Amino acid sequence: MLELKNVRKVYTTKAGDVAALDGVSLLFPEKGMVFVTGKSGSGKTTLLNIIGGLDGIDEGEIEVFGKKFSEFTASEYDSYRNTLIGFIFQEYNLLPDYNIEKNVGIANELQGEQTDPEAVKDILASVDITSYKGRTPNQLSGGQKQRVAIARALIKNPKIIMADEPTGALDSNTGVQVIEELKRLSKEKLVIVISHDLELANKYADRIIRLVDGKVVEDVTVDEIEVDRNVYEEENLLTVKSGSDLNADETKALVKAIKEKKKVKFTDNFKIKSKKPTDVDSITRPNESVKFIKSKMKFKSAAMLGIKSLKVKPLRLIFTILLSAIAFAVFGVFDTVASYSRAKSISDLLQSGKYENLMVRAEYESATGAVFNMNMSEEYIEKLNVESGYDFRPVYNVSDFVSSSYSVVKEDNDYRIANSGNTVLNINMVGKGYYYPEIGGVIEFKNNELDPMGNIIPYGYYTICGRYPKLSGTEGSTPGYTEIAISKYMAETILHCLKVHSNFFGSEKVNTIEDLKDKVIKPSQVGLMVGKPFKIVGIYNCGEIPEDYEFLKDAYVKDKNDPNKAIIEELDAYLSSGVQKLIMVAEGEIAKSIKDIGKPVAYLNEPSTYYVDDNSSGFKNIMVDRFFCQDSVNANSVVMFDTLFPYGEDADGNDLYKSTDTYTLADNEVLIAVTDFRLLLENELSLHDTSFPEATGDFANPVSKLRNFLNLIDTYGNQGNEKELRKNLALAFNVSNTYLTPACGVITNPGLYRDIVLEQEVTATKQIYVNNLKVVGVYFGVQPANPDNEYEPIVFNRKTLENMGINTEQGYYPMATSLINTNKKACNAIASRLVQEEGVTLVWYGSTIMSTLSLNETWVSQFTNLFLYASLVLALFSMFMLFNYISASITSKRQSIGVLRALGSGSSDVFKMFITESIIIALINGVFACITAWIACTLVNSYLVNVMRFVVNFALFGIRQVFVIYGISILAAIASSIMPIIKIAREKPVDLIRRP
Repeated sequence: MLELKNVRKVYTTKAGDVAALDGVSLLFPEKGMVFVTGKSGSGKTTLLNIIGGLDGIDEGEIEVFGKKFSEFTASEYDSYRNTLIGFIFQEYNLLPDYNIEKNVGIANELQGEQTDPEAVKDILASVDITSYKGRTPNQLSGGQKQRVAIARALIKNPKIIMADEPTGALDSNTGVQVIEELKRLSKEKLVIVISHDLELANKYADRIIRLVDGKVVEDVTVDEIEVDRNVYEEENLLTVKSGSDLNADETKALVKAIKEKKKVKFTDNFKIKSKKPTDVDSITRPNESVKFIKSKMKFKSAAMLGIKSLKVKPLRLIFTILLSAIAFAVFGVFDTVASYSRAKSISDLLQSGKYENLMVRAEYESATGAVFNMNMSEEYIEKLNVESGYDFRPVYNVSDFVSSSYSVVKEDNDYRIANSGNTVLNINMVGKGYYYPEIGGVIEFKNNELDPMGNIIPYGYYTICGRYPKLSGTEGSTPGYTEIAISKYMAETILHCLKVHSNFFGSEKVNTIEDLKDKVIKPSQVGLMVGKPFKIVGIYNCGEIPEDYEFLKDAYVKDKNDPNKAIIEELDAYLSSGVQKLIMVAEGEIAKSIKDIGKPVAYLNEPSTYYVDDNSSGFKNIMVDRFFCQDSVNANSVVMFDTLFPYGEDADGNDLYKSTDTYTLADNEVLIAVTDFRLLLENELSLHDTSFPEATGDFANPVSKLRNFLNLIDTYGNQGNEKELRKNLALAFNVSNTYLTPACGVITNPGLYRDIVLEQEVTATKQIYVNNLKVVGVYFGVQPANPDNEYEPIVFNRKTLENMGINTEQGYYPMATSLINTNKKACNAIASRLVQEEGVTLVWYGSTIMSTLSLNETWVSQFTNLFLYASLVLALFSMFMLFNYISASITSKRQSIGVLRALGSGSSDVFKMFITESIIIALINGVFACITAWIACTLVNSYLVNVMRFVVNFALFGIRQVFVIYGISILAAIASSIMPIIKIAREKPVDLIRRP
């Protein structure tokens, strides 16, 4: 079964090379008890180690069941020990972290068998230690430990049992029991016993091999021979047959033995031991092959050893976890910077509950990159609500509500484009503080949203005094007035302003909020020229202003360096996000003000100040219109009308507006305001030399005619006589009538051609040119006597606007407001719209939040790589610390690992053991790191928000950071463990056992 061929094993010592085995050749049978004897250092234990696969050889070959050791992989060595070998070590080599029952049962577990408690109990009973099964090895004596080691070797029923001085720590009676048990087993197994006890060898051995200096000097087979004599004398033993009649010689031999103090033994079965040289040729070689069993140690058992390792050097463990947690916490904080996004910050702000309401406006970015403000339609707002889970309500401009600037205002039978401007109560205080008398817009709530007391159910707004407004012209409404309700904040603002402007309501005394009920605000008092006056019929509590802003009630901003400027802007953002600055009207009141004749299309930004570098004088302040024509004709809005209606009177004085005749704007045809027409004429006149009266230009008209046009505009414009101006221009162009929408008059085909330049930014590379726009007519605004103050959009048809990239699917509402739904999914949906860069996007109206976030994003992007590198350095530092700790832990477990390897466990079991330990450390580390990072982010955000007055949380610690911290912790732990584990897995089991 087992054969050694010229095996040589050499150890290198300080004194030189020593041959522990020197050309040993042995052949072992499948069964029998073989004793290997010799003095200390003769090579007995080395022989046992190499046969058991605990150590390797330098020369020769070993075969077992025909399998050569030289062809074994490391894994096959483990499987060989697991399958065939049962070790009984002289030093016991029990696993200190397991109790006795587990120490014994582990041998079965490694073979993939379910540990049988009864079998363990029986095997422990055979060595008389049943009562100790729940104890750990450090609670047993040396003899008890040896019995456990024997039980562990026997329970797996191995084909080869190797015992190194198995009785050395046992009392004589127990020693005899153990040897006799091994003798019994040797009838079916090969039992190899290393012993210096020749008496045991002579008594129990089937074969005795004696080594001297690593060489086999004796190899004898021991047989029992039955003899006829009554006395048999050996060197120090005289055996006497019990009950026999001794003759004279036998009696003489007995007396002599007694005198010489030899041992005398009496026996009934009188046999003698016969020794003769082992005949290896007589040893039969088995024909069977053996399939090795790969180690199948349970993960739980391996993990238990790993967990027990955490007890090793607890101070080092605490120190390692502490520093690693700090390192990974900093990594997590840096990751919040690296993963910063405006969408996440906005969503976090919405979820925080800091704001009760959200006010938004819309922008449209065309495929060309140009960005336009746009009005939202009811359909768009409804779609937004469905997609986000919010409940946005449309908000209408006050100026539009009063004068319907985008459609028609009928006054003295004259249809005009209405004036547009900010709507501010003309009772402004100096500067801007807690109180700001601005009307932000008009909102209406439905009748079915009001309870009997007039409280607004879905928003939770309740009446302080008065009632909700009623629709103009209905029963109970105030004739001649538009009824409105205002917020408590607006009421308090009016009261505050009345301290300075006490005559705002004339001689009426207004001292309390209740006194404001039934008070009237005229259109002129909100900066409007036309419209019905407002009547305040109710004051509502629309939510309390946060106490953080209370101290501003007596403050105002003097200049940009005012210390309160940031927090006042924050308050303004809060107020502009809700309904505090809105006036509430009855359901249907807004619809009454909107005339569906000519739908508004696009609203471009107001002129803005840009700073550009002209490469000569540093920075130059330039006022730039977003929409202009040849640097002369400019507008901040455009209006779309496909079909124009005739307007004015014919030669007989008939009203052309009643005619069915129409004019359709063709592609690239536009209408411009009369004042812009004048600018075009001036520009055209400047292109011609006045010394040549017959010179022609784009008009194909003499210069004198251009001057006549200018004179007409100046003459009738200064007189405010729009009718005569329109009439004379029509005659000058030889047209029989004029065309207009109900908002726009037209003179057809003056023949002016100009390019329109639509700018996204003040950079020439981003200009978008729309060529060959044909000015086909002129319209007149509401203030012909003051043309510089007119609202002067350019009029296009739909297709031309679409070709320019302008969204034509717009409505009437510049804003929309909603109570904030703090549901994460809903907030994420709105946040994604607020940061969207293409198509229709939302803008947080009246707030500096978006610009603040944009600045942060620029700063973050510049430092992201720096943070990343710093994080990597910290991660490497943590890996180094974990590497040191795991290495120390593995070193402390060397002997246990060696024992497990001797029992048959493989490298994978060692890996499970210490990877479990590493992951446990990583998990503990992750918990502390996450807590530390969360606290750090909270402190950073608190400082930014409370001290630096940032609107949003900048360092957002979330699920991403948890995964990042745990991921990097586990990766670091595994990476730190692999090298020590691989190193120790490659060591020979005997070296692990010998050098703990």
